[in-house]
Amino acid sequence: MEKELKADEKSISDDLAALQKKGKFLEKQYQEANSQLRDIVRRIKTPSRSPATSRLKQMPAFSSVAQNQGPKQKSDTLPP
Repeated sequence: MEKELKADEKSISDDLAALQKKGKFLEKQYQEANSQLRDIVRRIKTPSRSPATSRLKQMPAFSSVAQNQGPKQKSDTLPP
């Protein structure tokens, strides 16, 4: 009877150690995923402004297209 109890205790201790190790691993994965999501949200809130993009928006033909309004005038479109 004592041998069975000691074997059960050893098995439970091993299971507990494995679960604690898995818990630490999952906590680390959670922290990494949360950090990546924070970075993504920051990028969405503060979009990068590249010089090329701002120059395109200053051009008449591209400024209206960039605002999803289509060309301002027929003369702003390129010939076919």
